[in-house]
Amino acid sequence: MAVVYSKPKASIILPVRNEEGNIGLSLESLLAQKEHDIEILVIDNGSQDATLEIANSYNDMRIRIIDTAGLTLSESLNIGVDESNADICIRMDGDDMSYPHRVSLLCSAHEVSDRALIIGSNCKYMTGNKISKQVSSLPLSTNHIRWRCLIESPFMHPAISFKRKRFIDRGYKYPKGYECCEDYALWCQIVFDEECENLSSCLLAYRLCTEKQGNPKKRQLQLSGHDNIIRKCFEEKMGINMSLSEAHIIRTLLVTNEYAKVGKYDKNIITRVSSILMSTYEQFIARGWDRREIFDEHRLLQECLRRLSVMIDARF
Repeated sequence: MAVVYSKPKASIILPVRNEEGNIGLSLESLLAQKEHDIEILVIDNGSQDATLEIANSYNDMRIRIIDTAGLTLSESLNIGVDESNADICIRMDGDDMSYPHRVSLLCSAHEVSDRALIIGSNCKYMTGNKISKQVSSLPLSTNHIRWRCLIESPFMHPAISFKRKRFIDRGYKYPKGYECCEDYALWCQIVFDEECENLSSCLLAYRLCTEKQGNPKKRQLQLSGHDNIIRKCFEEKMGINMSLSEAHIIRTLLVTNEYAKVGKYDKNIITRVSSILMSTYEQFIARGWDRREIFDEHRLLQECLRRLSVMIDARF
């Protein structure tokens, strides 16, 4: 039986619901961590399969099960934060797998980067039992994270960690009303006021599956939520007002690169989007944020503005 510590070094917040096919692998990857001084909070949101039976079958007192049946994911995650005993909280989903050094590397990173509230990492992708060679390409520095946060989530949610006391003391919580994108809404509250970073190392295998990619209705709900968050983020953090249509165009251009879909909009709205993007970039530079940190984003933006200009000219 593993040794139980009065105050663990890290608390793993692991929300689950009907994960009987994956929870075993996830828990085993956590129990095999090189850093043994952890607690694992299995936040069960009303599982109706064998998820709880499997979780309870591990004879390890570091696993603690918390029942959140009937609550939203945001509410369940907030309970997980409140119930954690460690200084560092680490997220993970019940169908992902952590590499053996994940907890120790994240804890060490927090010791080195005392000012960083959130520290995430890159991931590999997993389908079934196969882990692909493809690695995520996340922004690493605080300024790059802020730029990316204007158009999409700058973190892989199950790969993040944060300093619990500072998170709570500053009043951060997973917000209500953002089903399927509560994490992105939270990042927009945090990253423009706090230091954050992503490690270039790949510390998690992130499962690609129907549930995560979403059925069409769930996926549409997520994308609509993203558009609303983009609009709100530009307004609150950059002082730029925009419509949901303009937010949708920005996401379509800079995230999915689907320029053909923008062709249905008239010249005025395309011109407005071009102006918003240029104004945003100029604000970043005016604030003293190093353009070298967002060089690749700048190249993408320049190409986007060039193609928008072509669309505008074609509408004369």
